[in-house]
Amino acid sequence: MLIARALACEPEILLLDEPTANIDPHHGESIFELLHRLHERITMILISHDVGFVSRSVTRVACLNRTLVCHATSPVDSDSINHLYSDPVSVIHHDTRLSPEDKL
Repeated sequence: MLIARALACEPEILLLDEPTANIDPHHGESIFELLHRLHERITMILISHDVGFVSRSVTRVACLNRTLVCHATSPVDSDSINHLYSDPVSVIHHDTRLSPEDKL
């Protein structure tokens, strides 16, 4: 509702701070799809901790953790993430083809 309210004013720039906070993943994806379509006609600055969304849906990324690092849209590897967060980070691959026993 807040996004619709902001769009009613026909802004040139839309600022969004964690637009999917406290929303289940299915509805979050719907919001990100909407934002992706809106990006064709409006500039957006979006703050998100959802690295999955950020890595596939934006044109530029600015990461801030005591240091500002800007990225173009290219794959971000684990070394880049470790540098930005100052702690080791692991990528977890979810294979949906696993048997129920393997998922435990």
